[in-house]
Amino acid sequence: MAAVLLALFFIRPGVQHLRNRIAAEISMAVGRQVEISSVNFRLLPRPGFDLENFVVHDNPAFGAEPMLRSSEVTAALRLTSLLRGRLEIARLSLSEPSLNLVRNDKGVWNLEDLLQRNAQIPAAPTGKPRSERRPGFPYIEASQGRINCKLGDEKTPYSLTDADFSLWQDSENSWGMRLKAVPVRTDKNVTDTGVLAVNGLWQRAPSLHETPLQFKAQWDRAQVGQFTKLIRGDDSGWRGTVQLNVNLSGSPKNLKVTSTASVRDFRRFDILSGGELHLTASCNATYSSSDHSLSDVNCEAPVGAGEVSLTGSVADLLGARRYDLVLAAQGVPLQSVVALAAHAKHNVPPDLQAEGTADGRFTLRPGGPRGEEWQGAGTTYQFRLISKSTGTEFALGNVPFAFPSDASKTKKKTLLLSSAGAPEPRLEIGPFHLPVGKPATMNVEGWISLTGYGFVLHGDAQPQELEAAAHTIGINPPEASPASGKIKNLQIAGNWMAPQAQNSVKD
Repeated sequence: MAAVLLALFFIRPGVQHLRNRIAAEISMAVGRQVEISSVNFRLLPRPGFDLENFVVHDNPAFGAEPMLRSSEVTAALRLTSLLRGRLEIARLSLSEPSLNLVRNDKGVWNLEDLLQRNAQIPAAPTGKPRSERRPGFPYIEASQGRINCKLGDEKTPYSLTDADFSLWQDSENSWGMRLKAVPVRTDKNVTDTGVLAVNGLWQRAPSLHETPLQFKAQWDRAQVGQFTKLIRGDDSGWRGTVQLNVNLSGSPKNLKVTSTASVRDFRRFDILSGGELHLTASCNATYSSSDHSLSDVNCEAPVGAGEVSLTGSVADLLGARRYDLVLAAQGVPLQSVVALAAHAKHNVPPDLQAEGTADGRFTLRPGGPRGEEWQGAGTTYQFRLISKSTGTEFALGNVPFAFPSDASKTKKKTLLLSSAGAPEPRLEIGPFHLPVGKPATMNVEGWISLTGYGFVLHGDAQPQELEAAAHTIGINPPEASPASGKIKNLQIAGNWMAPQAQNSVKD
């Protein structure tokens, strides 16, 4: 071996005539046509070749654009193969490559047949023993790369940048991969999207749908507003740090999915007080690649001593999506609801305390103008609000809440007030009595949604009494009617992202 290395050091043979042979060797390993514009021999730190303008072509069924392109690639030789007079690539190191992941109109990805083909090639493992005469699968690694996602010929705005990834044959019948990258969206200016890390192993199988696999993925340090901007195109206005962990095991046609999600320091973008709010949830489900469905969905989110759960199934994930889900709340402390409100709305008193719990059960099934519709109801128990700073204490008791039926939607149009944008699910609250001094009470009913809220208060109340109540829930105090000096009917509407709610008085 030392004699071979010494000879190569002094002779430095020309290698341009080996370009086609090197391309063929790599092509056999990756299962795609490979082109190389020029080849230069290198001896140190390990004998091999510097390849320029390295291109791996894609299957024509996925388009004319190459699957992989890298201007600089280092191909390290397997030294034991030189002693047998063979040219065998042990390691491919790609610098700043561009990789295209393509999904055609049949829902097939360009990597699928490549992985299936490699599973059928009797290559030796990457770390094969010296006595093994079969060519070994090379260790493929890339640094500072870019991974683009395409649907047919159309390039989507979603990409992974600063991508470091590697691929190798782990054993006789299994392969491994690693990936670490930053998710980006090319049509939006997004920052703080966190880091995505993936580790996985898979084994030989007659078809890709039957391939045994085990993957772990972690998405860490993403900021909530930029996370939503990356996913749906706009900043939701919420802040916090997201962490997602997903484990996959089984085969694509029967894949067990286990995940956990958390958001630290959740708050609205312009609210800095209220202390730290930590949200967590965990989910289990089974995915089937044959019909792209999720079954046995079971998600749990602890809320104080209570819990919120989501169970059911989702069909046709890559198409119209059909939901059959049950959302249940059991023993949820109302103090946790107040803590969430303090991080979502301005002017909620810092000393506001809530007593009592809430239960509810809701279903999401096909139907309604949006293709699916929430139904169900719940109630609070022994609900009490207390704030020493505003000098108020409201015993609200049992307050009902429900997603309305079509009949009640028509009946309660006055409760809708006005909201911009497309219709969205609204949780109607009440009616319930709000004690505003003895013997006065006001009858309250309204709604909340993901974007806003609206309430109507009926009855007579003195301005000073309602002023204290308004400060307790964090809205501007209403003005009394000039005619009576009292407040008779009040409408309150607001958006979670708006600095203040708006209210009006009706005699």
